[in-house]
Amino acid sequence: ENSYDELGQLVRKDVGGETALDGYTDMHNMDATTDGTLYHTGVDWNWPSRAKTKGKIDSWDNGGIVFTVPNNDKHVRVGLIKASNASQGNPYFDYGIYTEYDTGTQTNKIKLVLGNSSSTGNYGTYTAGTIFKIQRVDNVIKFYKNGIPFHSVNATSDPLVGKVAFSGPGASVEGLALTGTNIDKKLQKIKYRYNIRGWLTNINNVDPG
Repeated sequence: ENSYDELGQLVRKDVGGETALDGYTDMHNMDATTDGTLYHTGVDWNWPSRAKTKGKIDSWDNGGIVFTVPNNDKHVRVGLIKASNASQGNPYFDYGIYTEYDTGTQTNKIKLVLGNSSSTGNYGTYTAGTIFKIQRVDNVIKFYKNGIPFHSVNATSDPLVGKVAFSGPGASVEGLALTGTNIDKKLQKIKYRYNIRGWLTNINNVDPG
C-alpha cells in the first residue's frame, strides 16, 4: 500500500506482509516452513511450544483463523486470543479449538478452549486432513469443521491475534492463515523525502512496523 502527497509524490510505502516464515512472533519450541506448516520442534508435553501471528484482526473487524490438522493423534490447539491477553500461558485461548488424542483408548475428540487454559465440551471426532476455522462475524465467534459450523459464542470487540500451541512430539498444523478484510499485518514502512524542487532526497528513513 502506497501513500502520496498532494503533488502525487510517493511519501510512504508499506512493505511486506504476513507470510509462512515472517508472519509469526513469540515462537518457542516451534518452527515454520515455507508451505505454511508449523511444527513442534521438541518432544515435551504440557504445552511447551507456542507461536502468535504478527497479523491482527482489528476491533470489531470480521476475520478469523483457518488451519488443517495433518494427523489424527496429536495434541494441537489453534485459535484467537485478545491482544490484551498475549502474555497468558501457552495453553490459554480466548477462542480456541483443541484436537485431543487419548492414547489409552486411541480415540480423538474436538474440544474448545474459551477464555482460559482448560478445554470444554465434546464436538465429535476428526480425521487427518480436517480443516478447521474460527471466525468472528459481527458479534459472534463461529467454529467450523470442513466448512460446517458446529458451535458459536458471543464475541467481544477486542483486537484478535492468532495463536498455536502444541503438546507432545510430532504435533503440527498445515495451511495456517489469518483472514479478514482489514488485517493489520504490515512489516515495515519506508518513508520518502523530497526537497523544495521535488527531488527525492531520502529513502532510508525506515520505520519498523
